Amino acid sequence: MERKTLGLILAIIPLIAVIGALVIAFALTGDVQTMVLETGPDEVISGYLTGFTGAGGDMFTVSGYSLSDDRGTLLLKVMVSNPIDYPLIISSMSYMSEFNGKPVTIKLDSPVEVMPESTAEIILTGDLASLGQLTGIPKMPNEPNPSDIISEVSFAGIILKNNGGVQ
Repeated sequence: MERKTLGLILAIIPLIAVIGALVIAFALTGDVQTMVLETGPDEVISGYLTGFTGAGGDMFTVSGYSLSDDRGTLLLKVMVSNPIDYPLIISSMSYMSEFNGKPVTIKLDSPVEVMPESTAEIILTGDLASLGQLTGIPKMPNEPNPSDIISEVSFAGIILKNNGGVQ
């Protein structure tokens, strides 16, 4: 019987400690929400979205165009900064560009995961085979504004889509 009583007391001690801490925190702050949640859920989501809208820094930075070694693929480097503490999944990313006066769609070949609070380089590729053989030094297209790149990004169950400036 003493063993059961001791086991019960030891099982209840953590519960009493948690309740005691909550009572002390409530006595000091007088507000249950601030003692349980440092920031409200709406503030957390708003903070994450701020990182995507540019107020917390640029999420996408375009590094520039280049050609593959065989000159059959147009490459666009995009640096993606993850400003939050959840992994980002870049599901899709594309941009319609012009190369030597002809339209070329450059896109992400497969989804990419960007780890929390880090930066990753993503390469968008566009096939130039339909343009014919390239001769001489081709004129590279102007770098796109990052907000013009069509993208789909997800984190923590939230999906953000950018239609490339199109409403």
